[in-house]
Amino acid sequence: MNESLPRGEPGRATPPIGAWALIAIVVPAAGVLATQMSAVDLAYQIRAGEMMLDAHQILRTDPFTFTTGGHSWVDQQWGAQLALAGAFRLGGWPGLLVLRAGLIAMTLLLLYLSTRRAGADPKPAAWLTLGAFLTAAFTPGSLSLRPQLLATLFFGALILVLANRQDRPRVLASLPFITLLWANVHGSFMIAPLATGLAALDDRVRGRPWRNTAVVAVVALALTLANPFGLDAYGYAIRVASNAQISLGIDEWLPATIHTPGGIAFFCSIVVVGLLLRRAERRLPWTTLLTLGAFAAIVLWSRRNVVWWALFAPFVLAGELPRRRSPTEEPAPAAIVFLIGAVAVALLPWWRPHSPTDLLAEAPTGITRALEGVLEPGDRIFNGGPWGSWFEFRFPDNPVFVDARVELFPESVWDDFFDVSAGREGWQQILDRWKIEFVVADPNRQAGLIPLIARDSGWRMVYRDADGWILART
Repeated sequence: MNESLPRGEPGRATPPIGAWALIAIVVPAAGVLATQMSAVDLAYQIRAGEMMLDAHQILRTDPFTFTTGGHSWVDQQWGAQLALAGAFRLGGWPGLLVLRAGLIAMTLLLLYLSTRRAGADPKPAAWLTLGAFLTAAFTPGSLSLRPQLLATLFFGALILVLANRQDRPRVLASLPFITLLWANVHGSFMIAPLATGLAALDDRVRGRPWRNTAVVAVVALALTLANPFGLDAYGYAIRVASNAQISLGIDEWLPATIHTPGGIAFFCSIVVVGLLLRRAERRLPWTTLLTLGAFAAIVLWSRRNVVWWALFAPFVLAGELPRRRSPTEEPAPAAIVFLIGAVAVALLPWWRPHSPTDLLAEAPTGITRALEGVLEPGDRIFNGGPWGSWFEFRFPDNPVFVDARVELFPESVWDDFFDVSAGREGWQQILDRWKIEFVVADPNRQAGLIPLIARDSGWRMVYRDADGWILART
């Protein structure tokens, strides 16, 4: 895997953060501040967190939809939902935008420190950190504000712990705590014992102390069960990973290919990693290739996993790249650092006029305003596209048909959803059977339905714009 100490300087502390580190951290944070957040996996998370804060108990049944409402829900991401709801109450949507930039900046800081601790000089460490950000950023959703972003921060902390495991073995005691938090935030928690176990194996192959790391990996694995749902948390992760609607119907769950910008960035990063490893000062142990191969494999299975590869590969590389004989700090021009910082401050959302939907994608402004004028409490919404999460947040008294929790809905519900969306024979009966009062149709996803329902005497158009149509039962 990687050397824990800068080679030739045993016991040396991690160098302080310099100008190159600031560039590697502030540039991505500034770029994030200039982009919208996606409401798809965010809005309902906030709503769920607010419900738990108000009721002082964890959600265990679906409170949002009329298709599975009241049915069991393994809300494995409950910890993230509480954190997001608390942040929203403190800072609103602007605060969440800043939180997103801050989480990404902190994760990149942890990665930079890890690569420096592993032996990289300041400038290569900065480039490795920027490369990690770019590799992940090209895949939609990888750096969105949602529970996975909190898990990404935990992964950055885990990498820093592993970077210090030989010289400062006591820091390993924090790794089970990181895993405990992770297991209550996001379904990727198994990556923690996996990465730790690979580190222990690498230490043994290299002839370094490895037993403490192996024990910590076992403890971390056991602590993944320390959550309100126990083994059901694993069932949730398995259901998500194996759900056909997810693996075939959601872009970010598809395998990485060269036909998408994210896939191109991933395969380019593999080429870069291979070229850099050719410069290694000594023969690579097989565990290095095993580790890189394991993290690359999960991206080939699903492109949403690119963030784990993007963060761990630079850490592995940093331990293998050659160092200068007398490394010296090469500070970047102070004017550039000041300019980047000024731009980041100028991009803070509080300095520019905005509405919630200006900061959010997949939160249609016109449709939202129109629904505010026609919905009555209890009215059911057939929601097209990815708007279910936003409607759950904005209209808590109006249940929706489906939302971003794709694994929660049985195949029969999805059959009904796709039959209505495509305007297949029997679509009227499906809407009648579910007692739906409003249809909010996306022209891209309900193209087959719109011309039929627009001519149907049982429905009338309430509103229409470029985003979609609202139709009410007559």
